Amino acid sequence: MTTGATELENLVLSSIVAAEKIGFLSVASATLVFYDYILTFDQEVKYFWTGRWTLSRALFFLNRYLSNSIAIVLSYLMTGFRSCEAATRAIFFMEYVALTIIQGIIVLRIWYMFAERRRIARLLVVSTYLAALVTAATEIGVLVPGIAPIKTPPGMTEHCTAPPIDKLWRIYLPNLILHTVLFAATTWPVIEQRRSTSPLMLRLVRDGGIFYIAVFAASAFTTIASFRSNDLSIILPAMFSNFLLAVSTVSVSRLMFSIRSLASALSMDSIALLSAAELSRVRWRRGAHSGELIVEIDSAEPESEPEDRDGLELGDMFSPPRLPRAAPQIYTTRVGVYHDELLPGYHNVYTDRERNRRTKTRSRAISVTSAWAGIP
Repeated sequence: MTTGATELENLVLSSIVAAEKIGFLSVASATLVFYDYILTFDQEVKYFWTGRWTLSRALFFLNRYLSNSIAIVLSYLMTGFRSCEAATRAIFFMEYVALTIIQGIIVLRIWYMFAERRRIARLLVVSTYLAALVTAATEIGVLVPGIAPIKTPPGMTEHCTAPPIDKLWRIYLPNLILHTVLFAATTWPVIEQRRSTSPLMLRLVRDGGIFYIAVFAASAFTTIASFRSNDLSIILPAMFSNFLLAVSTVSVSRLMFSIRSLASALSMDSIALLSAAELSRVRWRRGAHSGELIVEIDSAEPESEPEDRDGLELGDMFSPPRLPRAAPQIYTTRVGVYHDELLPGYHNVYTDRERNRRTKTRSRAISVTSAWAGIP
């Protein structure tokens, strides 16, 4: 009898500590989402409020508002007794929907990066995505109905919590594996074409790497904590604080802003920018000034070659022969100065020297010059 009372007392105390941690981490996650929304609202208006509707644009708004709403609402629901039981179970289903949208954005990004000839790679990525969704949905359907919340004594805490389940890690492990596969698919084109990799591809891989580090850390925290079923203070905050959802939502939003800002700076469509074929054609280099991009576009030259001048005599220098008037040739160079949108974790990855090369202004200038061959 004494042993049973002691175990119950320890369970209640552990639940109280875990509930407090859930509350703190939930508020921190909601604050992260809201703060990021305020910081990036101007970019949302600039890059996504106008233009034609595409699948990527629709997924952006779903992630931007549905995922953010889920993170904030669930953080609020976990603070009351009346809605505690419903929120405990709803958090898994709503988080599943939000993570599905986030992962779909990354899959679509990789789909555009791979050319149509890479059908096997596309099929592998999509198959992994669908397998992860089906596995997670199956585990949620099996495990979540068995979760019954424990209400702590009134006056001690305003939260409720749920007992740990030994197999809860099965819900989060597919997410961790999927993001690893997606990151490998992102870096594969660079590894395959490492000798002639486009700077745009390197930029996209850099952004994808920062995104992967942020999401992988959050996924690893949640997955590893789900194995600690005997420690309520670890497993419960990881499961019910929406930390994984908040980090994933913010990271994928920053990733899409980075793509749109670069496409805008280069006067390109974002889908064309992600195309592997387009990336191999675009040639650009850094200009002499900080943040300056010089994009080289093929000139409209006539197909005929100039006449051979090997027979030029010394006297011709004083009375040069009259050459036929050639068609006008237009050479175009686009110089774009853009502000490199920084993703979460950028300051921890890049050195001060690299960060100093970024500029705070964005402008574009197009110069066109015409040259006529011959002397009138």
